[in-house]
Amino acid sequence: MTNLFDYLAWRGDIDFSTSPFNEVDALLLSQISYIDFSSTVPGDFSGKAAFLSDVAKNLQLLPDFQRRCQFSTGINPRTMELFLCAAETKRFSSIKMRAFVDILDETREEQFSALTYTIGGTTAVVFRGTDGNVIGWKEDCHLSCMDEIPAQADALEYLFRAAKCSHGKIILAGHSKGGNLSIYAASKSPPKIQKRILTVYNFDGPGFEEAFFKSEGYLRVGGRIKTFVPRLSIVGMLFHHTKNVTVVTSGSKGIMQHDPISWQTGAVKFPETESTARESKYISSTVNGWIDGLSREQRSQFVDAVFDIFRNAKISENDQIKANPFESAGKLISAYTKMDSKARHALQNTVQLLIKSGFSNLGRGKNQENLPGSPNGH
Repeated sequence: MTNLFDYLAWRGDIDFSTSPFNEVDALLLSQISYIDFSSTVPGDFSGKAAFLSDVAKNLQLLPDFQRRCQFSTGINPRTMELFLCAAETKRFSSIKMRAFVDILDETREEQFSALTYTIGGTTAVVFRGTDGNVIGWKEDCHLSCMDEIPAQADALEYLFRAAKCSHGKIILAGHSKGGNLSIYAASKSPPKIQKRILTVYNFDGPGFEEAFFKSEGYLRVGGRIKTFVPRLSIVGMLFHHTKNVTVVTSGSKGIMQHDPISWQTGAVKFPETESTARESKYISSTVNGWIDGLSREQRSQFVDAVFDIFRNAKISENDQIKANPFESAGKLISAYTKMDSKARHALQNTVQLLIKSGFSNLGRGKNQENLPGSPNGH
């Protein structure tokens, strides 16, 4: 199955003036946003932009280059290789990069990263998805109980600065949480900026509460938002979405279909498949039905309780669980048993509601294509 590496081999010698920026380009830039570009790309918009080819050369000269080639569980280990391959192509080598921001704030419970590319006269703002830090996981869960998470606020502010320091059209893109941030920033920005937005690319990002899609800001840009999910999407089916979702084919199985490098690519777009898998619709309906049945206070209490267990178990990265699964499980169980009885009881009740939601969705069979949260259901 063809992927982003094959795309570079086929189309890498074709510049953007010959073949305009497309959805596959947006996915590639979204994937390489997981790289740590600190000290190689200017950290603000006042600094001189760096050519992508120069960034690649300078990265490889850094003493910690090998560390930067290591990615947390869930992020494809070939991500740096993908970037270096792109840097060798005519298509991507002359792209300019600037304003690399990377924030991990335990106090605000925020994980945020963004990068701006200049492609001819177009500005492409790309937001990173969640990395392996538990703080990022918790912030993702806060999407269920907060009107605005810190990363969304920073994404909007970042777009303001990118628009102020550029001219012409703007493209936004992001994978996973980065896709959510792209939609949020585009929808919340003033009409003056929205008029400049060409396209918003959301790659398997979680959705929003239903009221979000009725807001004036969203309605002004909704027609320019393109959402892509793999056939067995889990992250991209969380919360609510519009019906306008493109389902793509992945060469991976299960939750690993979330990995963009596993997606099948074409010359300028992704080959489409008919709909998400039944398992994806079942998980979506179960989790979203459970969330909708909880008050915001209950959701917040559940998120705090779960991540208190991780904190007390001293687990801050998902790689800790992968490296020592049995030890990590023991620490989590120990932390759970030491919880305050009231908090533990509330957590148990909430989990029971999730189980109940799962059982209530069993046996729906053919009716699953119209379940809430599926591409055909909202």
